Amino acid sequence: METASTYNDDLYVMRENLRSLRTAFFVLFVGSILTIVPLVDIIGSILLFIGIILLIIALGRLGNSNMVNAGYYKTTRNWLILDIIASILAVAIIYYFLYSMIISPTISSAALSSKPPSISPYIFNEFFFIIGASVAVLLVIYIFAYLKVAGTLKLLSTELSVPKLGSASTTLKISLLFSALTSVIAIISLYTGLRHIVLSSSGNGGLVFTGIPVFQLFGLLSYTFILAIVAFVLEVIAYHEAYTGLDEFFVLADYKLQQGK
Repeated sequence: METASTYNDDLYVMRENLRSLRTAFFVLFVGSILTIVPLVDIIGSILLFIGIILLIIALGRLGNSNMVNAGYYKTTRNWLILDIIASILAVAIIYYFLYSMIISPTISSAALSSKPPSISPYIFNEFFFIIGASVAVLLVIYIFAYLKVAGTLKLLSTELSVPKLGSASTTLKISLLFSALTSVIAIISLYTGLRHIVLSSSGNGGLVFTGIPVFQLFGLLSYTFILAIVAFVLEVIAYHEAYTGLDEFFVLADYKLQQGK
């Protein structure tokens, strides 16, 4: 049988968990803003990483609570952890192939004072295939992870009766849509450039960039840049709405407590 003391303890734990979640979104909001400010962009990147860690911790606490949708919150946390692991693995894989295919042979030739080796089309295309595959996998995991975050905000909006959290969920979903479009156009731009790489006529296995439609390529990249800015702005707005929405919950909860409701 649930006693008043048990109810108060659960309420206290829930409020502390939500405070952790509010702090996470606040750090993500501040970090996102600082990433576009010169000289402090590195600090912004660090804050973003800290914010994600805080978000994972907060969602883990919500997942272990007695809240109605605790299972969903724990799943969201797991997706964010997977996103971090996949990002680290992708960077490690790209660096390994970049080093083994390009950097190491160039360093070796420099040490021997010989002509830098030509990069064969096969190696060049293989390297960019690895990059493309890594980015595609990361994009899918990223979108799924943050769709779960958006879903978490939507559920909290209903459970806590805070409409602003629902607005944050919608804004984050639209941001993800623009992020996906940005990635697709970036891949098209990359393909547009790479398909004009041909074997040099000298037959030495080198690469020659010929006939690249510069205006078309820069046009696609300009669209990518615009979409990326829109996605970034929407993401910042979503973090702000999430933070202020949770803040409104505490203001309302404290008001009801003072009124004895």
